Amino acid sequence: MAKRGTRGGKKVKERQAADAIKKDLLKATDMNIGNGFGNGWSAATPSEKRGYVWWPNLDTSKELPPHTRLEILRKARWADAEVGLVRRAVSGLADLVGYQRPQAETGDPEWDQLAEEAVLRRWNNPIAFDQAGKMDAWSWQVALTRCRFRDGDNLTALGSTQSGGATMQFYESHQIDSGDKTTSNLYDGVYLGKGGKHDAYQIVGTNLKGERTHKKLGARDVIYHAEFERPGRVREPSKLAHAISNIVDIIEILADTKHGIKIAAQLGVVMTTQAGAGSSQMSETLAAFLSKQGVGTNSSGDDVEINLDEIMRGGRSQSLPAGADMKTLQDTRPHPNQLDLLRWLVRDIAWGAGVAPEILWEQAG
Repeated sequence: MAKRGTRGGKKVKERQAADAIKKDLLKATDMNIGNGFGNGWSAATPSEKRGYVWWPNLDTSKELPPHTRLEILRKARWADAEVGLVRRAVSGLADLVGYQRPQAETGDPEWDQLAEEAVLRRWNNPIAFDQAGKMDAWSWQVALTRCRFRDGDNLTALGSTQSGGATMQFYESHQIDSGDKTTSNLYDGVYLGKGGKHDAYQIVGTNLKGERTHKKLGARDVIYHAEFERPGRVREPSKLAHAISNIVDIIEILADTKHGIKIAAQLGVVMTTQAGAGSSQMSETLAAFLSKQGVGTNSSGDDVEINLDEIMRGGRSQSLPAGADMKTLQDTRPHPNQLDLLRWLVRDIAWGAGVAPEILWEQAG
């Protein structure tokens, strides 16, 4: 009996070990499938032929942290101030969008005309329309679009004058900020309600004394201007977010290319010699050549003067020592391949901004 029991226990242990191995294999298979291995979706499968794509957060509400959005904003403003292409993508497209004109449609033509005239009297006057007295209604609408393209969003507070007339107060993107407040429903300057609804906004500024100020504005009292590409986002980044890296690359390529052209222009002529010629002889010959061209000094250290006869005599020739040759530098920068790369980067920037490249660049092409 004891012997049969031993055999039975051994079989049970063998079955348990086999089940454990099978379970581990299934678990490993599930993990591999979940990690992109063992399926036909090459877009999800790691490969030695390409780098790993890093996108750490799939929660739309948290994929754009405040510090990330502000860094993109900072670079977009730099690009708008320094790069003509970006100024065209911001101001030029905002001008193309233009503005809207109020139109009364009550069915009473006489009343409609009086209403529109009353509105336009205020809209045409920056002092009456804008609390800062800087913009009328038309420049305000263009500024909204320009700021949205460059910064991502902006806000206009609805106010009134002492006489009860409606006025606007414009706030740029960086002024919507959480400041030093840390409430549970405040994220990146926005007070969030049910379902991610914008209930209010935190406006941060500085008073005349240099003190930090905070002001809370309810959503019903403002116009929040943004175009949400992702419904789950709290705020939107700059329209140029896709282009920032390309813009920096363009600036660096152009800067290096221009620097090389300047250096080549300063060294327009070079003198070469075959192996064995004395370096001291070359130095003296070059100095003599420059002195005869009216550049620098002669062998005695005196300034060289060219009289009228030498000027009227026309061209002159220069003798060189044996084994020496004089060459003119022919700089070929920028290379056609560089221009093609820059053109491709410009096209990528334009399409990402939502317009054809010809609208921003090379319209004749």
